[in-house]
Amino acid sequence: MSANYLKIKHLAIQWSLFFCFFIGKEQAFAQTSRLKERSMVTNKDVTITIQGNYREAKRTPTRPNYTTLYRRDANKLLLGNTCAEIVMQDYGMKYVVVPKSFEMSSTKYFFHNFFARTKLLFRNGPGWKNRMYKKVQKCRQKTGDYVF
Repeated sequence: MSANYLKIKHLAIQWSLFFCFFIGKEQAFAQTSRLKERSMVTNKDVTITIQGNYREAKRTPTRPNYTTLYRRDANKLLLGNTCAEIVMQDYGMKYVVVPKSFEMSSTKYFFHNFFARTKLLFRNGPGWKNRMYKKVQKCRQKTGDYVF
């Protein structure tokens, strides 16, 4: 056998091992954890197996940070409509209704909403409010909350 043939064979084995290691890495290093709990419905012991990469689970936030906008009244907000709330969460915001009995200075109210809207402008781009309201209108029509 020639020396070139052995070198090529050696390189092929190295590269195949290299690719097998990195392609199979996800399965080889996957974390498995088992939870044993008592079911509240059947009152029996249940074993739950969770398998996955702990780094990916660590990256996902436990509680997403939504930008809050204060509103004095709840007109046209559809806070109970799940579809409309999901649309608002997709745009990274949520409304908080401030009751009139709650004492909040008008300057604090104004500046909080001003900076929140500026943040949303940079996050979602110009015209984000109109795009969001169009999607909320579609949610209203789809769920039957829209009255002609």
